[in-house]
Amino acid sequence: MQIQLLQNIQKITPLKQRLTTKPSFKGTDDAFIPSEKLPTDYEKFETWAKKANLGETIKSTILNQENILGNGFSNTVYQIPENDEYVLRVGTSSKKEIEELVEKSEMEIVNKENTNLKGNYGQKIAEIKFKDSYATIEVLKKQEGKTYGVPPTTVIYEENGNLRAGEVAYEDISRKEQYEKSLASIAKYPVSSYEKLIEDVLRAQRAGFAFDFENANNFMYDDKTQSINMIDLIQRGTPFKNELGNILWSLVCTDFAGTYFGSDEAEISKERKQKTLMNNLEVIEKFTLAMKNKGVKFDYMNERLHRLVSAMPMMAWARSFDREVIWGKLEHLDILDREKLY
Repeated sequence: MQIQLLQNIQKITPLKQRLTTKPSFKGTDDAFIPSEKLPTDYEKFETWAKKANLGETIKSTILNQENILGNGFSNTVYQIPENDEYVLRVGTSSKKEIEELVEKSEMEIVNKENTNLKGNYGQKIAEIKFKDSYATIEVLKKQEGKTYGVPPTTVIYEENGNLRAGEVAYEDISRKEQYEKSLASIAKYPVSSYEKLIEDVLRAQRAGFAFDFENANNFMYDDKTQSINMIDLIQRGTPFKNELGNILWSLVCTDFAGTYFGSDEAEISKERKQKTLMNNLEVIEKFTLAMKNKGVKFDYMNERLHRLVSAMPMMAWARSFDREVIWGKLEHLDILDREKLY
């Protein structure tokens, strides 16, 4: 099936590095540096919390299932109905204890904001702690968009192979539909959206933060602004490098692609697979053109990049099963650094 899809690609008018070269996004850190007169996110949340009945707000927020924005195997994220700028992240194991603590325990809001990280990455800006308890609620900046892609199997299954609570199987049709839908959305975004994503990655890198690329759900896509946003950054310190090969590997959902394209045709038709493959090609094309416009390169030594180059979507993009042809195309675009090998 995969070979047939690749052969069909040969019959399609070649994708041009044709995509618009509209003025590229020229984001700078200066655009995110707050004036001395403006409050930090921590200060804004603290001011709001002092005016609100925080204990009652927390309890009503986490008791209402409609406030859930996302579930992981260790945390749940809730929107705050009275505050559209921030969200609450509560540990699954401590939720019940927190429901009791908000009624009887003293609370303290602790500043956890890293002001070196400019912009919105859904980052933590504060913690709400309780007297005589280790239970903690994290306060995060609210990130816009819908959850992207499909998470890895480690998020879906317990170590013993059982499904985690609230999860469906990795091969479930709903995950394949999510893969199709999210790819179809970002494939329509302009090159400038990918340039902004690259600039966001580099800005986080300068502040010493890594993107958790293992989980494609750490991207959020916003059709309203045509932006690809990130959440769940990990502080690493400086200097640190976020490899762009990791980013594209995650955007293509490279591991899940094999599961999707290997689906029985009774479940996913040839036409749907062909359309999804074309959306993969659009994402790769736009991301690589954005890299060229930004003057940045893949690192040849990046392990995820090698896995991506060996995967069917990248082979279709290069119209070749030969990995050296793919490496050569990336070099021709001047977006691959292999100098250290020579």
